[in-house]
Amino acid sequence: SLIALQTDIAINNTGNGGMGGSFSAGCAGAGAPPFTPILGEQRFDVSRPSKAIYGDVTWKATERLTVAVGARYTQDKVNYLNGSTFLYALDGTTPVVNLIPYSNPYNPNLAPLEQREKANRLTGRINVSYEFADDIMGYLQYSRGYRSGSFNGLAYQGVNQVYYIQPEKVNAYEAGLKTRLFDRRVQLNLAGFYYEYSNHQVTQVVAATTFTRSANGRLFGGEAELAWQVADTLRFDASLGYLNSKYKGNVIDPANPASPTLNVNGNPFPNAPEVTFQAGFDWDMIDDGTNKLTLRGDASYMGKYYFDPFKNYGQTPCDTPPAGSNITLAGKAITCANPGYWLANARLTYAHDNMSVSLWAKNLFDKYYYTYGLNMDVFGYDYLNRGMPRTYGVEATVKF
Repeated sequence: SLIALQTDIAINNTGNGGMGGSFSAGCAGAGAPPFTPILGEQRFDVSRPSKAIYGDVTWKATERLTVAVGARYTQDKVNYLNGSTFLYALDGTTPVVNLIPYSNPYNPNLAPLEQREKANRLTGRINVSYEFADDIMGYLQYSRGYRSGSFNGLAYQGVNQVYYIQPEKVNAYEAGLKTRLFDRRVQLNLAGFYYEYSNHQVTQVVAATTFTRSANGRLFGGEAELAWQVADTLRFDASLGYLNSKYKGNVIDPANPASPTLNVNGNPFPNAPEVTFQAGFDWDMIDDGTNKLTLRGDASYMGKYYFDPFKNYGQTPCDTPPAGSNITLAGKAITCANPGYWLANARLTYAHDNMSVSLWAKNLFDKYYYTYGLNMDVFGYDYLNRGMPRTYGVEATVKF
């Protein structure tokens, strides 16, 4: 496994009326035997006209009880227009074969591919909040969310890859408590939630082809947020999150909904760490009304999570870097999960009137970690984005 580097050239434009287009050229597997450079071009336009009517009503039932109701009806259309892809000869200028639509040899007069879909959805929310005291408020909320469908914009190798991904829907249930305590020097917020997903959209790479799939699933969890004014010159903040996510059943192939492609039942959602944590402080070291020197420090923890829902997660060892290294191999990060990691940051700011100067450092301990991964076994490697290494700098601000 390798940390893959990829070079692309892309030109994107956005026009009026929701229209847009793109031209791109890239090189796949260049210099990586047994592959030779592959040069090609992809063209398509997508228009997404949308209409909606919505309203929101808030009712103050009593001095302490408030009920809010909102609804939205949406009509969406998605049009895939002028779709075509083709490959060049190695000279980079002579087209040799059409892929979408297909023709071998290349036919410059081939009609482009066009597909159209539409969807209608009713969404909304109901929120009931109650003030138990002047500084303590609890709430219950139900909401239904909707994410418009789309066409697979990564389609490159054949018409079968240009398919419609059904709209994603989520039913969300949430309860929480918001408080201000100890003469409002402490703010504590608590929340718990349960989400039920239909047609959750995920990305899968099969051989050299990228697909967007649909799956059903659920997640639940909780969050706690604390802000504490310890003293006039010292503030502390922290947050803790817990998340439990699972898919239900099979991932569905939108091009053939009757044929489940892979059982992901019980697998967690991608990029969904079970535990997250953050804590920080702001210390006004000097504050005489004219000059102010503030030190900010914070640390955060991102728990173990997976980059996709498709792998066999039973392999071991998963979180152990090679001997003598603090770097988890790319293959282990894909197969076993991205290990949990800590990051620390610091910032020192001097402010005077409308000017300020800051010295800052991010990722103080130069932690090596990944932020995104994609399984590309067909090329013999996995594609991962490395998180930013340690960075530092100076920043000046003037307010007019």
